[in-house]
Amino acid sequence: MDNFVVTEAKELIPHEKNRKTLLHSILNERYDFFISHQSNVEKNFIRMELPYSPFGDMGRWGPWLDTKIVYRKLYPNLPNYDLKSLIETFIGLDGLTKKAKVYCSEEKLQFHNALFDAIACMELVNRLSDKLNLPNFLI
Repeated sequence: MDNFVVTEAKELIPHEKNRKTLLHSILNERYDFFISHQSNVEKNFIRMELPYSPFGDMGRWGPWLDTKIVYRKLYPNLPNYDLKSLIETFIGLDGLTKKAKVYCSEEKLQFHNALFDAIACMELVNRLSDKLNLPNFLI
């Protein structure tokens, strides 16, 4: 994203042969922060899939903007903070699916698919981007 507009979206699958190259290509990009829903899950997955980092234990994987934390702070009385519930409440599943179809194949238009979930997180963040100072929520 650039100024909360998607400029490129693709699913990268690390394999033993390309892990180091993939890691360097991601970490050499300029970014302000990573966006996820439950960033601890993402961090653990990254550590598992891309364990080597020339940048130290955590590499440069951060800071993070965690949509679950943001929405829990902003809306403390919601019954559920899972990604699907937040999308249904604030974005609408049809709106998300329409946007995701641009980047995701038909069989991956569902929650718990990495690219679909990333687009869902982006939509939740985009909804707030002009209403508050998102860097205040970085972890």
